[in-house]
Amino acid sequence: MTEDPSDCDDDHRFGNPSALEVCDGLDNDCVNLIDDADAGTEASTKSLVYEDSDGDGDRNTDVAQFVCITPSGYTENDG
Repeated sequence: MTEDPSDCDDDHRFGNPSALEVCDGLDNDCVNLIDDADAGTEASTKSLVYEDSDGDGDRNTDVAQFVCITPSGYTENDG
């Protein structure tokens, strides 16, 4: 593999400054932010999660967000 100074990770063939950030645990677009921490993460790779403040697994349809990793207090349960 050839080292490229404009490429943030020569071991990750899809990581480069012109790449889209996607939910995969890697810094695809070379801005030193990964997945949910990067505001530019491609929305189509995220999951819709719903608030579940009481932890019963049932969703609150009034509070939802698209994320790569489901945060504590949220559920992917759409029923």
